[in-house]
Order: sequence, then C-alpha cells, then structure tokens
Amino acid sequence: MVGFAIAAPLLLCERGRVRFADMSLRYKILMVLIFAISFLSVCKNNGTDPLTPAERQWLAAYGRKITMYAGRSFPPVEFTNEKGEYVGISADFVRLIEKRLGFSFRMSSEYNFNEVAVALKQRKIDVKNNFKKTPERAAYLNFTSPYLSVRDVIIVRKEIHDNLTIDELRGRKVAVARSYATYWLLRERYNYLHMISAPDSSAALRMVSFHEADAAIVGLPLTSYLIRKEGITNLRVAGYVGEKIQACFASRNDWPILHQILEKGLAQITPEERQAIYDKWIHLDQDRFYISHRIFYGLIACAGMILLIVLFILVWNRTLKEQVLQRTLSLNQELAERRRVEDALRKSEERLSLALEGANDGIWDYHPQTNEVYYSPRWFTMLGYEADEFPHTFDTWLTLLHPEDKPRVVNKLVHFTENKDISYQTEFRMQTKDNIWRWIYSRGKAIEWDSRGNITRMTGTHADITDRKNAETQLRKSENLLNRMLSAVPDMISIHDREFNICYSNWKDFGNVSQEKRIIGSKCYTTYRGYDDICPDCKVKKAFETGAPCREQMNIRDGQWIDLSALPLSDENGETEMVVEFIKDISDIKAAEEELRCREAELSSIFRVAPAGIGLIRNRVLRRVNERMCQMLAYSNDELVGQKTKILYPSKQAYENVRKIKYEQFREYGTGFVETHWKRKDGLIIDVMLNSTPINPSEMSEGVIFTAMDITERKLAENELRGLRNLLKNTINSMPSVLVGVDAEGRVTQWNREAERMTGVSPDKAWARLLSDVFPQLSWEMDKVRKTIRDREVHKDLKIHNEVNGTTRFWDVTIFPLIGTEAEGAVIRVDDVTDRVRMEEMMIQTEKMLSVGGLAAGMAHEINNPLAGILQNAQVAMSRILSDIPANHRAAEACDTTMKAITGFMEKRGIIRMLEAIRTSGDQAAQIVENMLSFSRKSESRVTYQDIGKLLDKTVQLAENDYDLKKKYDFRKIEISRQYDPHLSEVPCEAIKIQQVFLNLLRNAAQAMTDGHTDAPQITLRTLLNGNTAQIELEDNGPGMCESVRKRIFEPFFTTKDIGKGTGLGLSVSYFIITENHGGSMFAESAPGKGSRFVIRMPLERNTS
Repeated sequence: MVGFAIAAPLLLCERGRVRFADMSLRYKILMVLIFAISFLSVCKNNGTDPLTPAERQWLAAYGRKITMYAGRSFPPVEFTNEKGEYVGISADFVRLIEKRLGFSFRMSSEYNFNEVAVALKQRKIDVKNNFKKTPERAAYLNFTSPYLSVRDVIIVRKEIHDNLTIDELRGRKVAVARSYATYWLLRERYNYLHMISAPDSSAALRMVSFHEADAAIVGLPLTSYLIRKEGITNLRVAGYVGEKIQACFASRNDWPILHQILEKGLAQITPEERQAIYDKWIHLDQDRFYISHRIFYGLIACAGMILLIVLFILVWNRTLKEQVLQRTLSLNQELAERRRVEDALRKSEERLSLALEGANDGIWDYHPQTNEVYYSPRWFTMLGYEADEFPHTFDTWLTLLHPEDKPRVVNKLVHFTENKDISYQTEFRMQTKDNIWRWIYSRGKAIEWDSRGNITRMTGTHADITDRKNAETQLRKSENLLNRMLSAVPDMISIHDREFNICYSNWKDFGNVSQEKRIIGSKCYTTYRGYDDICPDCKVKKAFETGAPCREQMNIRDGQWIDLSALPLSDENGETEMVVEFIKDISDIKAAEEELRCREAELSSIFRVAPAGIGLIRNRVLRRVNERMCQMLAYSNDELVGQKTKILYPSKQAYENVRKIKYEQFREYGTGFVETHWKRKDGLIIDVMLNSTPINPSEMSEGVIFTAMDITERKLAENELRGLRNLLKNTINSMPSVLVGVDAEGRVTQWNREAERMTGVSPDKAWARLLSDVFPQLSWEMDKVRKTIRDREVHKDLKIHNEVNGTTRFWDVTIFPLIGTEAEGAVIRVDDVTDRVRMEEMMIQTEKMLSVGGLAAGMAHEINNPLAGILQNAQVAMSRILSDIPANHRAAEACDTTMKAITGFMEKRGIIRMLEAIRTSGDQAAQIVENMLSFSRKSESRVTYQDIGKLLDKTVQLAENDYDLKKKYDFRKIEISRQYDPHLSEVPCEAIKIQQVFLNLLRNAAQAMTDGHTDAPQITLRTLLNGNTAQIELEDNGPGMCESVRKRIFEPFFTTKDIGKGTGLGLSVSYFIITENHGGSMFAESAPGKGSRFVIRMPLERNTS
C-alpha cells in the first residue's frame, strides 16, 4: 500500500508528461512529502564498506593528497555562490562520494579552464569532475561512467504547446547568447536561422519571455538555474538541439586504484539521490524521471495517505486561488512595466550596437572574480584573428598584451578594481596575427558589484588608435623639427596676436630679453622694448591695419642696425589673425657696406697709381685698364679698351696657350699664374708675368681681374744668372770631394754629386733641410761650422773615422766660411782618404815586418854559433864513446876500466840516447834557424821554380815553432793531412812571399778552430794540377764563416777578432801577393758550421827573369 502511494504520482507524471516545474505549489509540497516518506520507509544503509582493504589502505596513504579541480563559473553544474562556497550538481556528487567513502578531496581553483588539461597532464591536478571523455584525454586520464548528461534545449513560452526541432525554427526569431559557444556553431551549421544576438543567456531568456524573440537555445542546466534565479515563469522546454554531453570524473591514469575508488563511490549514490540532485538544480525536465521498483511500490503504499489529505488540499486550493488571482493581477502590471523597460533597453542596446559597429570598436565583458571575459567578434577581427580564435578568458588578453605595457596596464586595472572606481581607461599595444603591435585605447566601467562592494562585472570597448598614435608621433617629430629649425634660424622670429601678445618666439639674442622675461603670452612692446604701451613705430600694428607686409631698416641704438619685416597671417575668412615679425641684425652688413665704399675708393686710387698693369676682361674683351698698362704696351686707354685680348699676343698660338693654362688653373686653384710674351704697339716683344683671378669662379662671364708685370729685364738677368749657376754647379759636381753648403742654422744650401753618391740623398731632397738629417755623419761638425762662421777662419779635421754602409772610412773634413756674402754660411769639404790611410798603415806594418825580419836574422846568426858548438861537441862525445879507436882504449885502461864497460854503463844510464837526442834536436834547431833566415831574408823579387809541397811542409814547421801558435793555440795538437798531387810539377813563384801567404792561412785556421772549440781539429793541405794552373787548397773543419763575413775577408783592416788581436791586413796582403805579384787568383769557400776552404791558383808558366 505504501509503495503504491509513492508510485502513483510518478506514474501520473510520466504518462501525462507533467513537468515538475509546471506543478502548482501544493502539488510540489505534496510530492516532497511523498518522497520524504518513501525514502524513510524504503532506503536503508546496510553498513558494509564498499572498498577493499587494499583500496582503503591506499586511500589512507594518499587521501589527503588527492587534488580535485573545482570550477568556479559554470552554474548550476559547478560554481561559487555569494558566500564563496563551492556548490552545484558536481559539488553535490563530490560531497556524497566523500561521505560514502569517508575521506575528503583537496579542492583547487588556481587554474583557468584552458590550463586544466595541461595541469592534469603534468600531474598537478589528480581529479577533475564534469569532464568530457575524448581520445586525446584518454591517453593520460581514466574516466568513470557518466554521472550527468546535458543537452542544449529549445525554450519557448508556455503558450506555444508544440514540441519543436531545430529545422522547425526556420522563420522564427531565435535568441542566443553571444558568449555562448553554441552561438557560433549555430551560425555556421544553421545559417538559415534568424538569430538574435543576446549579451548572455539570461538576456536571451528574457527576450523570449517578453515576446522579443520566439525561442531561445540554451543549455538545460543553465536554463533551469536562470529561470529560477530570475523568477521567469512563462517558459518551457519545447525540444532538444545536438547530442548529449556526458560528464565524468577524470583521474590520472598512473593511479588506476583511484579510478576504481571513484567508480565505487559513484556506485554508492542511489538513483533516488541522483534524481534528488537533478531536481535540486534542474527545474525543467530533460528526460523522463527514473523510477525504480522500490519507489514504485512506495508510491502505491503512499496512495492511501494521499486520499486522507485530499480534503485538506481542497480547502487550501480555494484559498490559494484567491491569492493567485491577486498575484496574477500584480504580475500582469509588473509584466507590462517590464515589457516597457525591456523595450526601451532593447532599443538602447540596438542604438549602442549600431554606434559600436560604426565606431569599429571591439567589446569586452569582464567578470573579475571568475576571470571570465566575453570578446565580441570585432574584438578579434580588429587584430586580424578569426572570431573566437582564442578562448574567452582574461589570459587571452594578457597573452596578446605587449610585455613592456603589461606591468603598467595590469597595475592600473588592479588599482581600478581595488579602489572600486566607476570608470577606467588606458592605452597599450596588442599583438596582431601577423606579429605587428597595434595601439589600443581601452575604456570601460563597472556595472555590477557584490554585497561587499567589490566589482563583479565590468564592460568596455577596445578601439584601434594605431593611426592616431603614428600621427601623434609624426606630429611630435614635426613639431620638434620645426622648433629646431626655428631655433637654428639666426634671425629673431616672433608671432603676435591682435592684442600684441607673444604667441611664439625663438628668443634670439637680438632682443636682449632676460630668461625670466621670456614668457609666451606677454606683451611684445613690454617684453622686447620695455614700453608700457604700443611702440609708436610699431610695424605689427601697421600690418594688422593694412593687411600687407611691412619692412624697414632702422638704427635702434648706436651702431646697431636691424632689418624688420612684419608679415600678416590670414584666417579662413581672409582676416589678419596673427603677424609674424622677422628681425635680422644687419649691423655687420651696414658696417661692411661702409667698409666696401672705403675700399672701393682705395682700390680706385691703387688702380690708378699701381706700378703693375691692371685690367678687367669680360668675354675676352678688355673692359678697363690702368695707366701703367698703357705705358707697358705703348697704347692709349681708348686704343686698348674694347679690344679683344688677342691683340696683346705676338701669335694666336701664344694666345691660346695662355688661355688654356689659365682656365685649367682657375678650375683647380681658383686663380691663375703664367709667364708669357706680349707684343707692344711698336712691335717689340716683351716678357710679361700675368696673375689672373675670376670675379666669380662659378660664373666666368662676370669677368676676370688680371695684373701684368714687365719682366723683360729680369728674364735677361735670370738667363745670365742661370748660366753662371750651371757653370758653378758643373764645377762643383766635377770635384772628387764632397761639397756641402750650409747656412747659419745648419740648413743645406749646396749639395754636389759626390755628396749625393755618398749619402744617397738627391739635391732636391737635401735642399733647405738640416745637415744632421741628411748627413748625420757630419752632425757633430755643426759646432765647428758655427765657430768657423763666427771667427771667419778655416777649420780642418784630418783622418776622421766613420762607418759608411758597414765599412770603416777615413775622412779629411775642411770647413770654409763664406766671406763677402750677405747671408752667413759655410762650405764643408769632405775628402775620403781611406785608401791613403790604409796604404800608410800598410807601409808602417811592412816596415815593422822588415824590422822584425832583420831582428830574426840577427837572432838566428847569434843562435847558430852556440848551436854549432853544441852539435860539434855532441858529435865528438859520441865518437869518443862509441868509436873503437886506440885513444879510447888507452884512456879506459888508464882509468882501470874498459871501453865495453864504459859503453855498457852509458847505455844503461841512457847517456848515449841523450847524446843522440841532443844531436837530433840540434839538427832540428839548425833547420829552424835556416828556415827563419830564409823567411826573413830580404826578397829581391826573384821568381824561382819551387816544389809547393816542400814549401807547405816548411811553413808547417815554422807554424809549429811559432810562439803564439804553440802557446796560445797549441798548433801541435792540430792534425795535418797532406794530399799532394804527384803530377804537379814545380811552380814559378817567390818562395818567401808564398810562405808568408801559407803561414797567414795556417795561423787563421788554428785561431778559428781554437776559438770555435772544434773537436779533433784538422787542416788539410791539398795540391793538384788544374789545367795550366797549380791549385793549392788549405781546408779546416772549424766553425766556418757567414756569407757577409766571407765577402769582406780580403778587405784591408777588416777583422772579426777582438781589439788588439789582429790588424786586418793578413788576408788582404796575402790576396795582394797572389793576385798582383803572381798573377793568380785567391778565393774562399765557407759556411757556418762547415769549416773554411781557401783556394789559390797560380800559373805554371811565368817569366822568371
């Protein structure tokens, strides 16, 4: 019976398709009572835990960490109410799951809707309710079975009883919210619909309610929520549009156990509880009620109770009818007033829409608390985007905002909302689709506030002001350019109005206006002149009165002249509106004009009395000449003026040459200079020097000024002087000495060819330069030059040592003062006496060698006498010891011994060996003395045939006994290698001189190898037959020579030895002996580290007489 009581009303509703929202108040109360009784009698909790122990353990570990995203702006599915509470259909499902499973989600709302999917993928959010399953999302999320199915519905007034489809709306006015995504979908798919754009879904429902539209298309949950919120009672659902959207719980797929828990939590929510949630938030039917068997039997059980309260309902119904009648009358009046207001609002909105479309502005509607924004299609298209190309969120605007403008604009918006201002406006740049920044002018106002006075809604427009900004920028540049141009003008510029106020001034110094008085708007006569009233001679006043420009030059104070111009500026009616005053300081011009007059007078006087001829030529015609010109040419003034200039020249060719030269000079230098010949009236040819200058180089037709000097006598003198100079120059250049002339400052005035050869500096480059710069070797002579000039006495320096190109030279320097000339100066003569000095030194050295030779010969004779006694006595001793003669035996017997015993004793004591050594050494000493006597004997230049091998061996013996070679260089330690050609016959030569050459070469080789620390020093002596010449080679394995040294070794006095160790004459003398005395050749081959080889070649045939 109870089940029947519960089921009966539901069956009636199902069969009669009676909507719960359409029931009267008493039926609603009755239904609530029946459901309450049925739930109390039928539903019960069995108390069992739906989760497994593993699921409960996992939930205990992670339950407090499970983050669910809570949407804030999707009523009635999920949103935040005025108290800040999270409410809605999804919120009720979440609370039931939390209650059934015994845990709570951690709710988060820090992301906007566009960021939620990214946050789920990055695991920053674990669960999202009210989420549609798509293949893309299924890749990283698990989805529960749907808990909510919604569709877009067709809303009509209740007076329309038919159910409608989308196609049946053709020809009807259909209201759709512009901010609703369905609006753009319908425009694309059903373009035949007569769609009316509404600001939001609430306005779309009101338009249907007030007969401004025939139908509206809105989501069913939102429609139910708005109807209830707005108190609209005359609407119903007439049909459905599109497919159902099924909402699920989405969870991260790496926690599959969380998905199982959510599924079990949803399963714990009974159909009755689900229906109760739908009925709580959705007051319009979408689908048929869900009726379970238990509810059906419960309704039958409740049927009896309904019969008991019927009488109560009848009485209550009568009372309610009277109240409804009164309420209906009141609602009709209210509805009429609302229709009037809505009609006025609609017209106002239409006018606003037309105005906005005409203004080409984009519209935005912003909800600060939810960050939701509606952007009109124009808002997108003005930036080059398609309508709704970006989501309608606050972040879309931030994304397109210029980074430099973002902090300023956001701070201003925050200041606006925090201070609860009424209106707001700012300018910023936004990025277009083609990546161009355009300037936007944004203005808006707050239109809705919450109970605490916080702004909950604001709306406004965006206007593209890029062109205006560019124009402003260009205008600022133009103004700056104009100001700079006016400031750069040297004249004073001042603009005045009719009241003589200064509207502009560039404040040039002419006005002598102090900084504190430079005020725009002040009176011109007070600021500039210090007057209390208009100036009596005011040109600005005259320009205003006549409307014509005024100009005057005036002397305003001592010596200061100005040129004042007043130019009127007319308005569009031709009336003088302002006057521009130009004031130019012409004091300098006036002074220049006066000076010009004086100069003209002076020039006229000079022109008349000048000693040179002066003339003016225009178009090759003489226009003016002075008296001196007439005297030079023996013409009168009248005979010359007006004549062609060719009359002055002896030939046409001379005339053309001068003209060509002058015009080339005009183009390059601006003036012309030339020497030429003129022909006098009497036929005499004179030399003339012409100087010409065009009056205006850019316009030759204005004329040319020229001067002419008769230089005939000067030319004759110059020719004579030139001849004398050439003679002197040739004489000086032919001298073998260096001749340099200098003035008192030491600058070169004369430079002969020998000076050029010695220094490498040409006369042109040496002229007028300091002597120390061009001849640095003589720089130290400048003090003596000045002394010579001062004392007028000749000064000499003999055998001055100098290094020239790496060679030692000796100069005799003589300084002669210039006497009998006006200019002070001196002449320096430099004689190269190097050869003479070297010859003198060579002669001295030869004398020394001769003295040494004589000394050596005397010493040899002195040594020979005792040496002969030693050898003779040693020979006698040997004879008396070793000879078997009677006298020896008798002497031995007298001494009680025998010769055999004496000989044995001598041998055992080594006396015989010692005596033999004395004799051998004596012979060797005698040979050395003989060699020294032969070497030191004065040569009589007698050529004899000599065995070169023997000469080399004798020289080696001399070298071995040379003191320096023996003590300093240890010649005996040098290995001597002999390679003599047996086919080489005797060679004609002077033996003593050839030995001198060989000894020099051996000495140099020994010294080089010792100084170079040569290991195993060796000298190779080589002779060979080379054609008809004898070739002698002396080769060492010493350090060798570089190429620069090798080239100079035969130069006199050239040496690489330390000071005091060599004269530099050995090789030069040797070279002279071979080449000059013997007609041979001598050269050296050497390289660093490879030793040296000296080669001597002498002819085999020679006159020996």
